[in-house]
Amino acid sequence: MLGMIPQAPYADKKNNGVFHKQMLTLNKPLTIPNRQGDAAFIPFESYETGLLRFGDGDPDSQQNDSLTDVAVNAKDAIVELRIPWQLLNIKDPSMHEAIGDIRENGLDASVQTSGFRVAVLTYKPEPDADTIQHPGVGAIADFLPSASNGVLRANDMPLYQWKGWDYPQTHERLKKSYYKLKETFATVKLPTD
Repeated sequence: MLGMIPQAPYADKKNNGVFHKQMLTLNKPLTIPNRQGDAAFIPFESYETGLLRFGDGDPDSQQNDSLTDVAVNAKDAIVELRIPWQLLNIKDPSMHEAIGDIRENGLDASVQTSGFRVAVLTYKPEPDADTIQHPGVGAIADFLPSASNGVLRANDMPLYQWKGWDYPQTHERLKKSYYKLKETFATVKLPTD
């Protein structure tokens, strides 16, 4: 739409079966001239926002990583996911506003959503007697909710809903690095003249 990246010939077709990574533009291409007649060129750069970061999301843990998206607690058999709203195509979660059909209505397209149907499946790298082979996914080991004859129906999935808000509820806390920085800055001697 902005002409910064080449358009694939199939991209204007809905449900074309091709998955594209979600990329965040870091900077547009830019040429900076100088007085000598030379120019510095800064190329288009982007970052894949869809890569989920594994780590420890427990703020009381020594291994805490505040950027954690996926935390696995093997002891209690818990997997915790923190999926950014953008990856769910939500423009404004407080108003339940999702990205609409941009092909039909342009970049400002939006729709209201009542929530998400959620399912979880696990797979094994190699199929065995306990797995179901599925094209494009591999050896599926388990479903939640249960699959009926190997089929996971949307109506069987629980609907995740959330309340809208005017002001987000926040819980502010200092990162552990704050105290290290505070200690370091306290030792800095500033010039007096």
